[in-house]
Amino acid sequence: MSSSEVKIRTEEKAADLIVEELLREGVECVFGIVSIHNMPMYDALLRSNKIKIVNARGESGAVNMADGYARSTGKLGVVLTSTGAGAGNAAGALTEAWNAGTPLLHLTGDVASAFVGTSKRYIHECKDQLKMMDGACKTAIAVTDPTNIQTVVREAIKQTKAQPTGPITIQIPIDMQSKLVNRSIIQQEPQLNRGTFTLDSEVLSKIQSAKRPVLWVGGGVVKASAHRLLTQFAEQIGAAVITSESGKGAIPEDHPQCIGNYAATKPTIELLKSADLLISIGVRFRWNETGNYSVPIPDEHITINADALSINRNYDCQHALIGDAYDILDALTKQFEGESFIDKSSFLAEVTAVKVQVDRELREAMSPYGEIADHMRRVMPKDTIFVRDITLPAYQWGHRLIRFMSLERPSTRQEEESGRAYLQRLAHKLDNQTKNASYSLETVVSW
Repeated sequence: MSSSEVKIRTEEKAADLIVEELLREGVECVFGIVSIHNMPMYDALLRSNKIKIVNARGESGAVNMADGYARSTGKLGVVLTSTGAGAGNAAGALTEAWNAGTPLLHLTGDVASAFVGTSKRYIHECKDQLKMMDGACKTAIAVTDPTNIQTVVREAIKQTKAQPTGPITIQIPIDMQSKLVNRSIIQQEPQLNRGTFTLDSEVLSKIQSAKRPVLWVGGGVVKASAHRLLTQFAEQIGAAVITSESGKGAIPEDHPQCIGNYAATKPTIELLKSADLLISIGVRFRWNETGNYSVPIPDEHITINADALSINRNYDCQHALIGDAYDILDALTKQFEGESFIDKSSFLAEVTAVKVQVDRELREAMSPYGEIADHMRRVMPKDTIFVRDITLPAYQWGHRLIRFMSLERPSTRQEEESGRAYLQRLAHKLDNQTKNASYSLETVVSW
């Protein structure tokens, strides 16, 4: 059978075919809340008995759970909510997932198809649910014909993981979830292996001749699992490494060339002013990390990003390499393997001095939280999942002073409203291990 052939086999409920597509993707758990408008999908999950159902107390929390699951495992997060107010309750958390670029599938019900858009005030009806979901997500899809539900779900999953990654909502009227439809065997071409990126000679020449190069690294490196290649590349060319919040963990933060998430600090700004080349990789240059876009960058700027629309959005560049960070870093490290570069021992000594200075200044300003962060780092395994609640302590010191030193699981950073519960368990563990601590564990819980 060719890759384009489709063979009709049997009839099943649309909800069962949704579950089948989730299983095809390797989904192991679904977060959400049971409602009259999504019950057929929950029934299908129970009939399958192959996907764990994790119930939440509210739709926002359910999305946060799916978001955190996706960030910590690298797998697709799936959340199932009700229609109208239920979908609305999920919108805020979906916005956070969109900002973070989390691959997440949001399945929500809708009123019976005959009542969609009628404004008859049908139970849980929303004026324009699709527009509301589209505003909170990468995109939103309304199912108007359940006969193609398999391809709708499959394509939505594909799009959550396509650059720029982000959450996608599929809304399915309650009556369509239970409708019997033809089940098709759909064969697609297998996913291609990572490609080979062709590098421009001028780009290579600028990197080769740079005396004071700086890498500004974002979440694109983490999502591409390119952390080892990034470290190798930084070492090859002798570059300082700045990370964004989302790029935290892309390179071990105890690496002497890693300054970390300190782009908008005075010492780092001075280093950037004297740099002769900036290579930005998978970074968005968010306003809060650039001092409202006031942080200066060198005249020579090479950017690497899988999202073509991000080019020149916040900072201009001379060269743009559009593609997967892994592919491009793989090509760069191979290109420069065995190559000799200008001696940068003096520059790297400056980088180390900046690294020490920004850390010391923050510790002095935020004392005693530096000691708390150090103690947490000592007692927790290198691959611990750290959760930052949405609080000023998290913004002020939690995202900088707790260092990620493991290359094994750099995507374990989570920033969810559910953080307090996790930190309570963390505090309990600390309490069991450190009875003589000189600070209150409640302080740790509240960061």
